[in-house]
Amino acid sequence: MAELMLAEETWNPMDKLARFNTWQPELESAMKTLPGDPDLALLRLGVQAHVPSILNYKQDMANDEDLVRHALALGHWSNDPEHATFAEAFLSYLKSL
Repeated sequence: MAELMLAEETWNPMDKLARFNTWQPELESAMKTLPGDPDLALLRLGVQAHVPSILNYKQDMANDEDLVRHALALGHWSNDPEHATFAEAFLSYLKSL
């Protein structure tokens, strides 16, 4: 996940694309292994929200957002209030996009 996030910090667009193409399948593999994991859904949601549209990687945003909202409602992060606050803030941020 950190490798995908570092792609945004990379200066050269070709390097950004190469990093994304290398690490995006790793994230998808993790999602297939743990399909209902709210932490992975939140991470993928963050990546999807920030990659350029040309990469066509926004198709799971609605499902991931629903999964995160459901996890919040169930108290998934109740033992980690900072994480819960971050998830809530990120969902609010998505509305501004």
